Amino acid sequence: MKTTKNRFTKTAALLLGLSIGWVGCKNDPIGDLSPQDSQVFITNHDPSANFSEYRTFSVVDSVAVLGNQGNNRLSATTRELIFINRITESLLSRGFVQVARTAKPDLGINVARISNSYVNVVANNFNYGGYGSNYWGYGGYGNYYYPPSYSYYQVDENYWYVEAIDLKNPVTSQSGQSQLKAVWSAEIRGNGIFDETSLSNIVDAVFAQSDYFRAGR
Repeated sequence: MKTTKNRFTKTAALLLGLSIGWVGCKNDPIGDLSPQDSQVFITNHDPSANFSEYRTFSVVDSVAVLGNQGNNRLSATTRELIFINRITESLLSRGFVQVARTAKPDLGINVARISNSYVNVVANNFNYGGYGSNYWGYGGYGNYYYPPSYSYYQVDENYWYVEAIDLKNPVTSQSGQSQLKAVWSAEIRGNGIFDETSLSNIVDAVFAQSDYFRAGR
């Protein structure tokens, strides 16, 4: 899959500014990022896919809420329906025709909201040379010894995931079974991506960097 990322340059530049301009800086550049500046759009597509051969699509009527904490389910809140509807509008504007999923569409569009939580461990290995043991009258003992300790921190990630499945050209596995493959996918990460007022803009941004994703004539 070929990957495209957008809206990362500004964040990276600010991180570089942190490393060289720490002194005398009163504001936190990362904390001062607007929700729009923090958003990252990652799109992937199968380079071998010929998007011009697709004409029809069908999109799911609810969002799959998935995560590593369990409680996976389908959801159709107002926010999620707005998101789905904007995807539909974007595909229609690119020449695709929406059909029922029973009408054998060329593409199937899946939508998910991913919520993962991770607990990470960091080993605190600290060896302070400083004054050393000689300063305190304990010659020959070398530097101080600190018993190993560990810090724990939790990382939560929440993002949108959209994928287009090729329903027109199933492939056959080595075992002889028919399989479907994704020809396009998108991840939307950052602050404000679940705000109802931002949903149209973030969907538009994803398709803006996927200009090849257009129906055949």
